[in-house]
Parts: sequence; structure tokens; C-alpha cells
Amino acid sequence: MKLSAAPMPKRPRPRRQSAVRLTAWTTAIAGAALFTALTQWGANARQARPVIEELDRLAELAGLGVQQVYLTGHRMTSDRDIFDALDLTQARSLLRFDSVAARERIERLPWIKTGAITWVFPDRISIEVVERKAFAVWEESGKDLLIDATGRVLGLAPPSMQAGLPRFVGRGANEKAAALLSLLEHQPYVRARLKEAVRVAGRRWTLRLAGGLEIHLPAGREAEALARLSSSVAASRLLDANEYAAIDLRPADRIIIRPAHDGERKTASSQHVQPSG
Repeated sequence: MKLSAAPMPKRPRPRRQSAVRLTAWTTAIAGAALFTALTQWGANARQARPVIEELDRLAELAGLGVQQVYLTGHRMTSDRDIFDALDLTQARSLLRFDSVAARERIERLPWIKTGAITWVFPDRISIEVVERKAFAVWEESGKDLLIDATGRVLGLAPPSMQAGLPRFVGRGANEKAAALLSLLEHQPYVRARLKEAVRVAGRRWTLRLAGGLEIHLPAGREAEALARLSSSVAASRLLDANEYAAIDLRPADRIIIRPAHDGERKTASSQHVQPSG
């Protein structure tokens, strides 16, 4: 069996394609009927396995064996991973190849979003995949990982792919990343300065901005807290000030500003800013 990834060939003439399709489906139906008769609807499949394997071999000799595989749509997924997911070692012809199970295995690969498998009769398979898009970098257990918008881990994040992607840190941050960025779309001043978002204790966020300023958000009330920050003229001006270490938005009735002295945070000298309105 010779398998290779290659560009799709030109479509055969409709008349010849119809004749081949009829032959292939006739063989497949005959094989399925014989399988049912020999195994009593699969009850004795183990005993009939040698017969089925022989039918598979005969189908291959008749020209219905899998000779070539055409792959399209993949960039981050290797040919080898897709071939391994196909598992063609268990099927030499159309009779034994389970395209549904093969597609499900392909879609379990990290980067694959959807996959489609088409038979190009009599002896070729076309596989077209759609890959997921890298959405952010997630730092977990000392590793930088690429994730998509659903939080699915796509693989290690090489430095060349990290530029321009938002960064998230901490347990569970990958699953909540998209929701946080959606909130920050309404806070462009904060979003433009965001260096990384840290998930604290799996419950709430601390936003680290360029320049070292941190914004502590309350659990479950992120939108409300960010709205209070943007509505307070005094607090919003602090985003560009280098003498402050943190803005704490966790209390519902006030904004706590912690100044930095000699590069260190001192909570004892905190200032209180009442939100306007």
C-alpha cells in the first residue's frame, strides 16, 4: 500500500466516475451483506474476522484498496499525525475503512477544528481539515501554551508565535480568557496597556499593565468594577502615572489606590477614591 499527501487530481469524467462509484458501492453492499450473514449481525464477529480480512484483501486486489491520501487545509498539524489518526493499517480497502471514526480521531488532534473525508473512487481518500486559530498564550506550570478562543490547548507557544497575542497566567485562566477580553473591548485604554492577566485562586483577575501598574478585579463583578474605574476621572488618570503600584477595585463602595515608593507597594499609604455618580 503506497500512501502519500499530494494535490488533488483533476476530477474524472462524469460517466466513468458514475460507473466506478456503482462498482464500489455494489462491492461495499455485498461485503456488508456477507458480514451480516457470517456474523449474525456482528454477534460472531471474532470468528468471522479471518473471512472479513480475506474480503478486504480481495477488494484491494480488485482495485478498491487505499493507494493515496490527499491532505488539504493543514498548516500546524503534521501529515504524520493525520495519517496516524486515519489508522489505515486496520483497513486495506473501502470495505473496512470507517470514515466516521477516522474523522472523529482527526478532530481530536489539538489544532483540528473540523475534518471532512471523501472517497475519490476507486483507491484514493481526500481529507480536508480546518484548523483552529491561536487566540492567546497561557502560562501554566512554567510552560507557555497556545490556546484557542475556547481555551483548548493547541501546543507549546514558540517565541515567534507569541508576539501580538494576549497573555494569561494561572489555573483556569485559559477557560475564562475570551470572556475577559470581551469585557476589555469596552475598556480600550486598559486593553491597549494590558501586559498579562493573572487568574488568582481560580476566582478573580489581576490585570498587569505595561509600566508595572496592577488592577485587582473582584470575582464575578468584573464589568461593574471596570465601569467604575472608567467613570472615575481621578482613578482613570492614574493609569498613566508611574508612581502607583495598584488600583484595587474589589471593594464595591470605593477604589483603593496603592502608591509605589522606591518601586515597592505600600498598602499602609493607600488612598481612597470614591467613584463618581
